[in-house]
Amino acid sequence: ALYYSLTPDPDGDGIATITCTAEGGELTCTTNVRIPVRPTGLATLHLTVDEPVMMVAGAGGVETANLTIVAYTQDGQIVGDGYPVRFEVTSGPDGGLTLDGIVGGPTTRATDAHGRANVILGTGTNAGDLRIQARYGQIWSNEVRIRIEPGPATEIACWPGRSRLFEDDTTTV
Repeated sequence: ALYYSLTPDPDGDGIATITCTAEGGELTCTTNVRIPVRPTGLATLHLTVDEPVMMVAGAGGVETANLTIVAYTQDGQIVGDGYPVRFEVTSGPDGGLTLDGIVGGPTTRATDAHGRANVILGTGTNAGDLRIQARYGQIWSNEVRIRIEPGPATEIACWPGRSRLFEDDTTTV
């Protein structure tokens, strides 16, 4: 008898488990075989961002940016479609950042016929420096850095130099 199962591997490949048993059950053997989802043609990933400076959500500035990778073969040719590329926030502020609507990410998108994959980054409520990379299996892209600015003040509080003011008084704050 011959049995097999196929399970996904975190690196994007599949693992086939093959079990065979001789008649009468006297001999049983099991082996695992890695099955690549794609040929090993993808060698490098180049990641870009169209908005390197953004504002926190609700501040009235740029709150979304396009992240795009282009995947290349060893000889510098653009790969085809179907390569699953995972976009990840490697460091930065929490506060509701999203990658294609997924809070905190990561998210995976397949390359198109031109070797490109895109996600939309949405800012959260915290300012700071953000770093993002993409990967295919163990192949990592370059890192992009994005600055998320806090935005304008929503309230200004002033305290007078004196504790009590009267009509037509002036003070320095």
